[in-house]
Amino acid sequence: MRIKILETDYTPTNIAVASARSCYVGKSIVEPEKVENWNKKNELLDSIFKAGHHTTLQHYHFTILIEDMSRHLIWRLLHSHMFYNSEQVSQRYAKMRIENFYIPKNVNSEEWSEYYKKMFGYYEMFCEKLEPIIKKKLPKFQKSISAKKAQEMARYILPVGMKAHLYHTINVTTALRYISVAKYLPEAQN
Repeated sequence: MRIKILETDYTPTNIAVASARSCYVGKSIVEPEKVENWNKKNELLDSIFKAGHHTTLQHYHFTILIEDMSRHLIWRLLHSHMFYNSEQVSQRYAKMRIENFYIPKNVNSEEWSEYYKKMFGYYEMFCEKLEPIIKKKLPKFQKSISAKKAQEMARYILPVGMKAHLYHTINVTTALRYISVAKYLPEAQN
């Protein structure tokens, strides 16, 4: 048995074509560098895509750093597909800030701002009121821990229009699904 870990500098198309060729060539595995200049590379890529052999597109993963995406869009688009990994700012452990709300285009921004200010005021009030209760009920928690626990509970009052930042890792198939689904999500248009 032989095992080789691929470097990350291969293109998604080379990995897809090489993995497909490995399915169709009986003698041995085809490595990505062997298809770089192969004259039938695009033809095979087109063929496997049209045939629905999309698993060849799942080998290549890439990581995207995303900032200022609403939690609603993260939930509706990014987390509604299989085969992803996300690490996003935690509402449990990071104190949320009023400037992190998403205001859609073509809306009354003053109304939205007022709504967000009101909801953020509730969030801060809940954090403040919950901390002494947590400290009293759970004395083993230190001050910093009781503040984090209060934030953890108060976060449920925050609207899904709160922006987040995240690392998001997906394969090519999932990226293609995002592209096709985003066309039909009104909240993804901007």
